[in-house]
Amino acid sequence: MKLSHIPLEKLKVSPLNMRHERKAPDITDILPSIRARGVQQPLLVRKNGSGYEIVAGRRRFHCLKKIVKEGGKVEPVPCAIMTNEDDVAALEASLIENIARLAPDEMTRFETFARLAAEGRGVKEIASTFGVTEIMVRRSLALGNLLREIRNVYRQGDIDPETVRHLTLATCKQQADWFKLFDDPQEREPRGRQLKQWLFGGELKLEAALFPLDAYSGEIVTDLFGETGYFSGSDQFWQLQNMAIAEHCDAYKENGWTDVVVLDPGAYFQRWDHVETSKKDGGRVVVEVRTNGEVTFHEGYLTRKEHDRRLKKSGSKAQENEEAQPARPELTVAAQNYVALHRHAAVRLAMMKDPQLALRVMVAHAI
Repeated sequence: MKLSHIPLEKLKVSPLNMRHERKAPDITDILPSIRARGVQQPLLVRKNGSGYEIVAGRRRFHCLKKIVKEGGKVEPVPCAIMTNEDDVAALEASLIENIARLAPDEMTRFETFARLAAEGRGVKEIASTFGVTEIMVRRSLALGNLLREIRNVYRQGDIDPETVRHLTLATCKQQADWFKLFDDPQEREPRGRQLKQWLFGGELKLEAALFPLDAYSGEIVTDLFGETGYFSGSDQFWQLQNMAIAEHCDAYKENGWTDVVVLDPGAYFQRWDHVETSKKDGGRVVVEVRTNGEVTFHEGYLTRKEHDRRLKKSGSKAQENEEAQPARPELTVAAQNYVALHRHAAVRLAMMKDPQLALRVMVAHAI
């Protein structure tokens, strides 16, 4: 990274800063020292257009803005400038600093972990980077199964952790039905153990069937209003449902999908541990079967491990091809040494003309 002093007006908070969308932070603890001695620890920034965006150092930035608002004078801010290419490194830097200072709320941690997972970071790697257990990372990533509306009310503290844990195991439709109850002041949504029974009570609803209803000869139970119906005979239901699942799997294979995997009933499809992959690149169809009869077809996925293994294999093949056809250097060894000597002399001359620059480069290398 390059060290530099940047005018305050050229700085703004980066979208990659994990707290960028939150309200102005509490700066009462660090404002007096910054007001007296200025910023002692450089902000972590990246180039953005004609200015710079702050990856880590949001509270110090707000302190400086407050000093200016009060009529004070602020010197150019010491900053460490990152390269623009590595979004993952910027995310990690922001989260590491914030975890060291103040533990983020669970939803903020999930959003950051999820973005790292999408960039190819594995659970073990994320846990090692931030000094947390793999179970904590998995629990955070499991929140990705929630609808955005439910995540928002959980962030606000309107849902307890036990209820959220059960909702992470619910289908999108079940979550939508639950949130409809939650959002209706006239209704009372199930929570805790009641929610678990509500989700996994074994009621086989009519809309879960993949087969035509006239194929079912058992009894169908409806509520008083006739709006919701249930299959009373689970054995016959599952016999017909499994036949319909098999037909769907055959249809996928005829349509060009190389592999269709049917999960055991009750097993959950962990989306965060998979990578979306097209049909032509070997993506498979994963069939998720819930104990309440609902079936979801996830098209075009590979496990993250399998995806990484394929990338590594294709990369090694490309490297073999490059080694088989070595590129000729543009210059001879003697010419390269000649150019290097001239470059070295030019750098020495520039340093001799600007001792302050030489000192800053020396300190940067020492750090």
